[in-house]
Amino acid sequence: MKDLTIRWELVAGQPEQVKYFVNELNIGNGDKGFDRIIDMLKENPQIEKVTLKPTQIAGLGGESFGRTLPFRGRYDEFKKILGQRTLLIDFL
Repeated sequence: MKDLTIRWELVAGQPEQVKYFVNELNIGNGDKGFDRIIDMLKENPQIEKVTLKPTQIAGLGGESFGRTLPFRGRYDEFKKILGQRTLLIDFL
């Protein structure tokens, strides 16, 4: 696997809960789902490109994109794990 696409869905009425998908497979909810993403990146150095595909964008009115992510509290950890990989953001 050279490419990884990460998508998420917010659970209505439970903003702390997020369903995470990697390459369209549901990998888990909340922190446990995000932990699986981090583990995939650590265990697969052959991944060259990571695409974030947000389905819902909250408040991009002048905020940095990282502050609008459901994993914003762990964004620095995510960036560190990415290292030199290409990060794309697909809003379409």
